[in-house]
Amino acid sequence: EITVDTPITKDLWDVDLVNYAADDEVDLTKGENKTSSEKKKIEPGKEKVARFSGKYYDKMIKLCQNKGIQVVALIPPKVRDGALNTAHMEAFEEYMSSRGVEILDYNTYEQVARLGLSFQEDYCDAAHLNYKGAVKFSQDLAAVLAEKYDLPDHRTEETFSKWDGYWEEFVTDYSF
Repeated sequence: EITVDTPITKDLWDVDLVNYAADDEVDLTKGENKTSSEKKKIEPGKEKVARFSGKYYDKMIKLCQNKGIQVVALIPPKVRDGALNTAHMEAFEEYMSSRGVEILDYNTYEQVARLGLSFQEDYCDAAHLNYKGAVKFSQDLAAVLAEKYDLPDHRTEETFSKWDGYWEEFVTDYSF
């Protein structure tokens, strides 16, 4: 079990999928949790994106592409159930790639290490960043998006000045 005292090491991502069965395993083909009596082994390359999710992913992708909007899928830095998460993400990446969607994958040991994330400082549990981790992640993501997709910087434009107030509120609330 992963706790706040667990060091983030590469072996959290390096797991044997064939011999792994999670306690709360999710059947991606049905989008339902399996009970302990229904558990199955995860086989690499066998997981699928749930029909319900795929239907709405496809609608969003098509809508954006019809409007000339480039779709980019984001995988945030989670460190939970390495094998299950790896199987899910492989299915998600394959699905998105088959639709021409670029993926920004922060869910690797290399990305987590590059960002300097740790359980003690940056996570509220094994899957979710706290506000400190979210700030580290968001700042890096903003830089990557701006550089890779040539996004304009609107911070000095009057139309976007209300965001300054939101930032000040955030800083005040979190004593950051």
